[in-house]
Amino acid sequence: LDERKFAQKAGLGVIGAHGCVISQKLGSFFHIGYIMTNIHPENLSAFIPAKPPETQGCSGCGKCARVCPGDALGSRTPIFDYKRCVSYLTQCKGELKEGEKRIMGDWVFGCDLCQNACPMNRGKYLGTIDNAEETRPKLSDLLNLTNAGFKARFAGTAAGWRGKKILQRNAAIVLENLRA
Repeated sequence: LDERKFAQKAGLGVIGAHGCVISQKLGSFFHIGYIMTNIHPENLSAFIPAKPPETQGCSGCGKCARVCPGDALGSRTPIFDYKRCVSYLTQCKGELKEGEKRIMGDWVFGCDLCQNACPMNRGKYLGTIDNAEETRPKLSDLLNLTNAGFKARFAGTAAGWRGKKILQRNAAIVLENLRA
C-alpha cells in the first residue's frame, strides 16, 4: 500500500517531485502511518473529509532532482526511481550491484538532500542534531561494532531498526568508494 496516496487523498498534503508528501504546515519532514483494519469503509466515513482541503505543494522547480546523487528524480525516468535513491540503497537488504554502490558515494545511512533542497521545507524542519558524530560516524567504528555496542548506540534510531549488518555493509561500501 502506498501511504502517500492515502495521505494525499485525506488532504494531508500533495506528493512532491521528490516522492514525499508535502504539507503546507510541515513541509515533507514528517512520517505517515496507517492502521489496517477490518472495519467497513461506511463506518469510517465520519473520519474522512468529504472533500480534501485544497493544498499547495510542489512547484516543479526541479531543485530536488538536481541534488539527487542517484538521479532517482531526474532525466532517466519521469517518475521516482527508488532503485537509484541513496536512502533506499542504504536501507535495503542484500548485496548491492557495483552501480548501486557508486550511487551511495559516502552516505552510510539515508539521504535527505532532495528534501533539504525543496523550497516547501524552508523554515519547516524543527529538529536539531546535538552530536555531529551521529551524522558522520567514523567508518572504522561502524566496522568494529559489537552487537552490544550497536544496540547502545543505535537502538531507537532510524538506523537501529535496519540492523548492524546493513550499517557495516554500508561502511565497507563507503570506504571502497572513498578509495576509488
